[in-house]
Amino acid sequence: RAAFGVQYTWVFPNMTFAAGMDVLWIYEAYPLGVDCCQVYQSICVPPETAALPGFEKKIAAYYQRFDAGIEEDIPALVNQQRGLASSDARQGRFQPHLEANVASFAKWYADQWLRQS
Repeated sequence: RAAFGVQYTWVFPNMTFAAGMDVLWIYEAYPLGVDCCQVYQSICVPPETAALPGFEKKIAAYYQRFDAGIEEDIPALVNQQRGLASSDARQGRFQPHLEANVASFAKWYADQWLRQS
């Protein structure tokens, strides 16, 4: 399954990239203030792929897909920012009993670092 899928990786604090069989794409987010950021999207393909006949038509479909993805993410991010700006929002640790996926990732990430030590 992994050979045909896409692997997502996060480079904290501001980068996400995903690698598939045919393309690598990167999202970078840079804060511009307390309530906004600039997002850059990059798409990388091997030079051999870019030299193929019909490449421009094929890559246009990828651009459309990635643009649609970020457009779907924006409303969720706006809502997240609204929550962070709430007077009820508090800084603090993850809540493992409320966010099992976040806790699971944090544990996995810590284990990777400990394994390298």
